[in-house]
Amino acid sequence: MDKRLTRSNSDKMVGGVAAGLADYLNIDP
Repeated sequence: MDKRLTRSNSDKMVGGVAAGLADYLNIDP
């Protein structure tokens, strides 16, 4: 269970970073 939670948290973090990067690239292509 602990491992699953950590994996989910990491996935969410990666998704957030990717979203922020895409937004930045979109604003300043």
